[in-house]
Amino acid sequence: MARSCGAGRRRHQGHTGFTERDWLFLFGHSRKEVFSPRLLLRLSALLLASAVVGLTIIFYVLPHGVGWFAGATLLAIASILLTVPRWLG
Repeated sequence: MARSCGAGRRRHQGHTGFTERDWLFLFGHSRKEVFSPRLLLRLSALLLASAVVGLTIIFYVLPHGVGWFAGATLLAIASILLTVPRWLG
């Protein structure tokens, strides 16, 4: 019979999914260090930038046709995937 992981068992018993010990095991830092204000600010800025790029593509590129829309979307995704690791690292 398969055994469930400890985090899942704790969640069903009304406890949090991950304890501080789990965070240290997964990331090597405490939960407060992983979710620092600097990281949350950067993630918020990336979310806002992605939303602006997406809305720009929808309103300005989509009326020119589906081909242009698909090309602009792929270009935006590629640029985001290349930019994010360097910006967060």
